[in-house]
Order: sequence, then structure tokens, then C-alpha cells
Amino acid sequence: MFKKKFLIVVAAAVLAFISAFAFYQIQEKDVVIRLDNHNLSQDAYRMKFKAGTSLAEVVTKTRKSTLKDVQLHFQTQQKNVTYFYGKGNFATPPMISGNFFSQASFVSDVPTAVVGKNLEKQLYKPQAQAYIKIKGNYIPVIGIMGSKYHSELDQQIFIAVAPENLVQKKANAYHVLIDGKNRLEKADIKRAFHPRSFRHVSYGTFIIAKRTWIKEHSTQVLILVGVVVGYLILLLIWFFTSRKNFQQLRFLNDDRQRFVFQEWEFYTLFIGLGLVLGTIVGMMIYSMTSYSWLLIFNGGGMLIDSLFFLWILNVRVKRW
Repeated sequence: MFKKKFLIVVAAAVLAFISAFAFYQIQEKDVVIRLDNHNLSQDAYRMKFKAGTSLAEVVTKTRKSTLKDVQLHFQTQQKNVTYFYGKGNFATPPMISGNFFSQASFVSDVPTAVVGKNLEKQLYKPQAQAYIKIKGNYIPVIGIMGSKYHSELDQQIFIAVAPENLVQKKANAYHVLIDGKNRLEKADIKRAFHPRSFRHVSYGTFIIAKRTWIKEHSTQVLILVGVVVGYLILLLIWFFTSRKNFQQLRFLNDDRQRFVFQEWEFYTLFIGLGLVLGTIVGMMIYSMTSYSWLLIFNGGGMLIDSLFFLWILNVRVKRW
């Protein structure tokens, strides 16, 4: 009996640990997807404007609007060069060295750039200040972007310029994307910019085209499905190894409700103990920005599994 309980605890702990690994992999993949999309979230919008609208006008509308903590990306045709404007406390990409743009960058007469780590060797550095050459112009580089992951951001060039230098650049010649630190509402976009059209860029055609959440995380989803199946197998193993208890109940005509409660109590206790131990070990080994989904998955899974066990047990006992 002790051996069975010990194995159940160990198996539940292993399943909980595997789920922690799966959620860690999901988080890692989400980070790479965001970096591939030039640090834009999946809630970004793409806007189109009427003919003749300049990028300077778009920036001015952003300044005058009530929108907070937003960033604008004006992407050129080659997509690795982006004119950048930020307002408030906008999200910034991971940096290897230097700094990302501050509010002062968007009012300076001198444009500045932040480049991906793969472009660092291409920089011109006569002294302490590094420059990148774009269309014959040398632009000061104030920071190098990058992380431990390989992504499209490694090839990206962000350029911050004052609105006065964007007057001659027409909005319809660029991909105009806007993203907020918090999710933006369509009504706020319409009120601030009055664009000709705009659409929510989400899990469809983005900078990296035709990506879906399920497709990007198919391996992790299969792992989590396997964890659920694993808990069901543990439930069946418990029933199979408890046949003597069921036979004894029938022979002695013991109190059935008391038997049901004891079996359910022991099952929930040992499954729960293993789940808690496995989850704690997983959280100690795998560092995540948020453990919410892991805790919801394991906690909710344990609750459903326990109630399912209780239901099956009651059905089986009533047949005697």
C-alpha cells in the first residue's frame, strides 16, 4: 500500500514538473515571437491614411491624443529599417549595450539609431561614438539590441527622428504600426488618428507571416495534453490497484459513503502532494515572468481530476 502511494506521489510530481517545463517553453517561444515582430505585441494595429498624409502628421496626432505609453513603427519596404516614435513609458526591447530611445530622442535635431546585435560589426567607430551608414548618411548609434535568443530583431535598425524631419515622408509609403504597453482599443485608435483604415494585427499576417498560437506552440500543447492523459492514467491505476478494497466493501457490506470519502481523500491527498512538489521544483528550476497559467493549469487540473475520481467512485459503488 505504501509503495503504491509513494509511486502515485512521484508520478504526479513528474507530471507537474513536465507541465512547468511546457509553460516555460511557451514563454520562451512567446518572447522569440515578439522579438521576431520587432518587439511589437500581438495586439498591435496597422493603420493606413489618406493620400498626402505625412509621418510628421501621424506623430503630431499621437502627441495630441490621450493615448499613453505607445510606440509607432514606420517600416520601410525592406522592413529592417524602422523610423521609431514613442510616447510615455513604452515597451523597450532587450539591450546588450547602450540605451534605447528616450523622449529627448524624439525632439533632437540629430537622428539617432539603435541596431540589432548582428549589425554591430558593420558599425563605423572612429572614436568612442559608433555610427551606421544608411543611404550615404552616418547616424549615431546609441545602443545595441539583442538577447540570448536569435530573432529578426538582431537585424533591425530603429531610427528616432524629430517630427520636423518626417514632413517629406508620406505615410502610405510605409507600414505604420502602433502598439501600446497596455492593449489599445479600436475606438481610441479611431479617435486619435481618423485613419482611412486600420486593423488589429493578431496571430495572422504580421511581420513574420501566417503564424498562429497553436502552430507556434504545437509541441508544448501536445506535452500538456500528455500531462492530462497522464493524470487520467494515474486515476485508472489507483482504481486497478484498489480492487481488494472494493471486494472487501462488497463482502463486509461496509459503510459505502465512508469508503467513498476515504478513497477520495487519500487519492486527492497523494495526487495533490505530488502536484505541489513537482510544481515547486519546476518553479525553482524554470524562471518565468508569470507563473499564473502554470498554477491555473495544475490547480484546475487537480480539482477536475479529483472531482472526476469522486464521480466515478460514486457511480461504481452505487452499482453494488
